[in-house]
Amino acid sequence: EVYELRELVEAAVRRLDVTAGERPVTVDMADDLPVLVDAVFFDEVLTNLLENAVRYAPPPAPIRIATREADPGHVTLVVEDGGPGVPPEALSRVFDKFFRVDRPREGSRRGLGIGLSVVRGLVEAMGGRTEAARSELGGLAIRLTLRVAPAPIAEAVR
Repeated sequence: EVYELRELVEAAVRRLDVTAGERPVTVDMADDLPVLVDAVFFDEVLTNLLENAVRYAPPPAPIRIATREADPGHVTLVVEDGGPGVPPEALSRVFDKFFRVDRPREGSRRGLGIGLSVVRGLVEAMGGRTEAARSELGGLAIRLTLRVAPAPIAEAVR
């Protein structure tokens, strides 16, 4: 269905507010950006990405959610943090099931390594793509390429 991307993002950020603690969370995107997504899937994707950022980026590392230009008919949503990130050689594997980056002193906080594979599966189910990269903030950036809703016929004629 068609949803305004900013509204979906802001709803997830509001829920995260208590968890984010001393990490500043910024949202940088247009107000009028309709996307074709499953709202439940998208909420699960964004919640997972934000929880990962909070888990692995210690305060006061920033978290940013922003849109970037993509190929026609798509928009790229980037969720990134200023944490330690992952080694460059691990970027191509972060979406693999059960893949985890070894982190010293992580202890019992270590996850199962399925969160990002779930993210990829849900995004692909909505017709999108995922990519991991080094963040401009220093940590990890996850890029979600989503389908933009076509303009209504009345607007397209103008």
